[in-house]
Amino acid sequence: MSRTKPTLVRLGIGVALSILLSEVVLRLLGFPRFYRLHTFPPQFASFETGDGASFYASLPSTKIVFEYDGNPRHYFGAKNEVVHSTNSWGFRGEEFKTEKAPKTFRIAFLGDSCTFGEGVKDGDTFAEQTAALLRKKLAPEGVSVESYNFGVGGYNTEQEVFLLRNIVVKTDPDIIILGYSLNDAEPALFTMDADTGELTRRPSSELFDDWRGDPRPPDGLLFKPRVVQLFWQVFSKRSVTGQLEKYYTSQYREDSPDWQATKKALGEFGDICEQRGIPCWVVIFPLLYHLDDTYPFAAIHGLVKKTLVHPGVSQVIDGLDLLKGKKDTTLWVHPTDQHPNEAVHHIVAEALAQRLPAR
Repeated sequence: MSRTKPTLVRLGIGVALSILLSEVVLRLLGFPRFYRLHTFPPQFASFETGDGASFYASLPSTKIVFEYDGNPRHYFGAKNEVVHSTNSWGFRGEEFKTEKAPKTFRIAFLGDSCTFGEGVKDGDTFAEQTAALLRKKLAPEGVSVESYNFGVGGYNTEQEVFLLRNIVVKTDPDIIILGYSLNDAEPALFTMDADTGELTRRPSSELFDDWRGDPRPPDGLLFKPRVVQLFWQVFSKRSVTGQLEKYYTSQYREDSPDWQATKKALGEFGDICEQRGIPCWVVIFPLLYHLDDTYPFAAIHGLVKKTLVHPGVSQVIDGLDLLKGKKDTTLWVHPTDQHPNEAVHHIVAEALAQRLPAR
């Protein structure tokens, strides 16, 4: 008994010193860091098709600037900003034309914020990078390449079908690339009042606020030590990602109305491409989380690929295959923005440029 007590005392002193040393090191390194979400400037406007149907896209002919809380990857500008430039049509990139010059290969990209390229510079989106790579490939043949990025933040598959039918096919594309994200099976993020043209955002759940943000620990003396904050940060993120797994698993259940609507829309997408004789390729973007054999959404990817077996769909590229084995956090735009960063866009662009037919 007399030997046990000194041993326990030494153990307790050792633990206390380890905690103290850890606290000092964390403070010197500035860890853990709790980032705030980027700024949210006005981003969308309402439009009408030539037939009078209404839809929303990005603000036309403007520069939408997001400012982030920090620049850990040294990618943003001097004010931690990234600029998203739009044309008069309300889509990202240079001005679109309906007429097409001879020997032009025109690619139309559709999708949500991943295709739009949220948090990525204009020239770094996979739409622009694919076109740039193909220009080098096709230059000896005298073929020019045009990239039309119809990606719109918050769009789901039903809205993408609307754009395809009412806008995209009228630009005479030679091929269509659909970027599919797992949240495309959700209801529309924005609804528009047909009379006023005003947009109303669907309330987001606290789950996704937590996932996109970097929640801070509660106030109180207990959470003042950096060691405690670090443990809180790790376990809170683990809790949120666990909820995400449950959410998407339920979203893609066979009896889910949203998944049923999405399956129907994917079928319509294929039908339109088949009827118009326009090749359609699909890129599936994974959630950038555990990109290894423990990736929890592989079954959902398989379900989507099975649904995309359609005469109008020429090829499906699974982004999980392209990114497998890479560290998820290195592929994020920012710790508070898990959109694919420019590295992901480049990987996708290379895969497309290597496989796309010349004409």
